[in-house]
Amino acid sequence: MDIYKIKYIKYKKKYYELKKLKSSINEIIDKIIIVPKEYNILSFEQQNLFRIYEFDKDKDKDKNNTSNPISYIKNDYMNQIKIGEKFDKISDSSSDSSDMILEKNIILPNEYFLLSDSDKAKYEINESDYDKFPNRVVPKNYKKIIEDNI
Repeated sequence: MDIYKIKYIKYKKKYYELKKLKSSINEIIDKIIIVPKEYNILSFEQQNLFRIYEFDKDKDKDKNNTSNPISYIKNDYMNQIKIGEKFDKISDSSSDSSDMILEKNIILPNEYFLLSDSDKAKYEINESDYDKFPNRVVPKNYKKIIEDNI
């Protein structure tokens, strides 16, 4: 009898979790990043609002290279932050782009992270984005450190 009680409790918990997820579909749609469990509950039209953000890559390369999605991101959010245009142009050729970046006095965070560690040391935070993140120091841009020959 104990086995049946344990199974009953287990399935009852799963049922309540599923019921809770079904009732909070509007909250799920409002999120920027969701997990596959939430994604699978959405209807086909609602699923089209999201696209795969991260994959779970298999450690064994001998097996088929099947990768399962870990998370999904909202399409509107990706369009809003406009990832792609500037970043793709910069990351096409690494040596040419790093030379172009080093010629600038003020650079963006995307450009900063493309530089090597020794080149990053030549820049410091110029402006912080306190409007977007009031409780953290998040750089808006970086400026080149003027080296004085002593």
